[in-house]
Amino acid sequence: MITIRDHLPDDLLAITNFFNAIVSDGTSFMSEEILSVAAMSRKIASMRYTAVALKDNVVIGCYWIHDNMPGRGSHIANATYCVGLSHRNQGIGRALAEHSLASARIMGYRGMQFNGVVCTNAPSVHLWESLGFIRVGIIPGGFRASNEQYQDIAIYYRAL
Repeated sequence: MITIRDHLPDDLLAITNFFNAIVSDGTSFMSEEILSVAAMSRKIASMRYTAVALKDNVVIGCYWIHDNMPGRGSHIANATYCVGLSHRNQGIGRALAEHSLASARIMGYRGMQFNGVVCTNAPSVHLWESLGFIRVGIIPGGFRASNEQYQDIAIYYRAL
């Protein structure tokens, strides 16, 4: 059984490791910077909300929510999701996504937008579309993968 709760300071090492593994893979996150635990702590502190998924009291994934844009765009949420490599394809991402949508709604956001879903990332594309997100645009070659190939990214949106 998966439990999702507010993150705690003791979760930062796991969160940092998940994030850095995805960045190192170079196929889905825009970031190229590997973060220290201290840098991740600062990053998390700048978010509106961060949660972790646990299985058997072990952190196996996380998400954080922030405003997609400042000021007049702050009513639309954006989120980042990380699932540990050994826990992929087990429904963790879906559980985190569903929890984040409910959390964003409670926080008063009117919608959620993802600005750069790599089109070749079939599991992400499938997840967002199955949760009712609509593809509102494509940016040709908007992502430079770690193999130096340029891939299209999609912008996804869902009203809350």
